[in-house]
Amino acid sequence: MKLVVAGILIPWLGLVLGLIIRRLLRGTKFKLRLADFLPVFNAVGVQLISLGHLKISMWEMLLVAIICLGIFLALFQALVDHELILKRYFRYLWRLIFILTMIWYVVFVILLIF
Repeated sequence: MKLVVAGILIPWLGLVLGLIIRRLLRGTKFKLRLADFLPVFNAVGVQLISLGHLKISMWEMLLVAIICLGIFLALFQALVDHELILKRYFRYLWRLIFILTMIWYVVFVILLIF
């Protein structure tokens, strides 16, 4: 039960930490979004919820999904744009990882309810 509670609270801790860091960097040239902070916290939250509730590790499946997402994104950008600009590729990949981990986190919280 402690793992489940920690898994629910860690992404919220990451959200608060991201807001604090964004406020500290407001006057500088660095522009960071919350999507830049949360994927790691969401992935850890999913892992803790899955270990505490389902007694299995979802970390391996999440990594395989991220790797497949990276490969498909690289192929898509190479086919559509006929080039692969690494700065844009990694920005898109990190934002897609944010969406993927957020979906996994919401699904596991919903599984906890039912």
